[in-house]
Amino acid sequence: MTWQERLRELDAMLADGRMTAAQHLRERDEVLAEASGVDPVRSSTAPFARTAGGVSGQETPVVAAPGRVPGEPEPRRAAQFHGQEVFAAGKAGRGRVVVGVLLMGVVLTAGGWWFVQRSTSEAPPVPAVAAAPTVASLPALPGTPSPNDGVLTVDRAVELRLLARQEGDILRGHGVHRFHFRGSTSGSTGYALIVIEATPEATGLTEDMRDHLRRTGYLDDVSVGGTVSQTKSSAASTVSRVTYTSGHVTVRVGVSRGAGSDQRLLSAELADVLSVVRERFPTS
Repeated sequence: MTWQERLRELDAMLADGRMTAAQHLRERDEVLAEASGVDPVRSSTAPFARTAGGVSGQETPVVAAPGRVPGEPEPRRAAQFHGQEVFAAGKAGRGRVVVGVLLMGVVLTAGGWWFVQRSTSEAPPVPAVAAAPTVASLPALPGTPSPNDGVLTVDRAVELRLLARQEGDILRGHGVHRFHFRGSTSGSTGYALIVIEATPEATGLTEDMRDHLRRTGYLDDVSVGGTVSQTKSSAASTVSRVTYTSGHVTVRVGVSRGAGSDQRLLSAELADVLSVVRERFPTS
């Protein structure tokens, strides 16, 4: 096993908790010292040399490098480094590169994991998307249901006179070609509910439908549930409507009675049915 492989093994053991930081530091220093040509353990059985002149007869212990005869000039020895000194200079530079790369890899991996975990845990919740309206999801209206209930094309609605011709042009101009319809009759009161899903071109559809009613004689009337109703009276009937936006749909609720009907009663009937419709399609 090369010294580089041994260093990687030591780093792995430290990361796995199989050795303490002190053990890791000691063994790493030993590996680097061996790689730089320094014997990490000095001999305790070195020969002795006499003092100068041999007068005293005392002997002084001399540490001899392995393989060298005592008395020979001691060759210049490579410096031995410890701890952070191993990153300084000399032959241990290669150890610095290997250890540095390994440590940097551990730091980057841990940092990346932390960032991903933090981003995942702190990601804002995705808002719920309202389900698209269906005929079954439209609230029931008072009285006898209309035989025309369902999804109608704009052309068919104009043909049945559920929409004015100009209203059909407005819807087509906004890219709308079909919508949900529900109608009913209760005594002398007729009810109609239109739910139009928005398209990318449908910006401002609600206001355009209100403007059409104003141009054709409907007057802004009393506020019904926070939304101004629009009412038109003729020799045949009185019609009161509320048009509003709910999320991505335009909703219109209408109530009609025969000519001469009590306007206050008509407004009350509109308010009652509007409160039911808003439970399914709240005002935006």
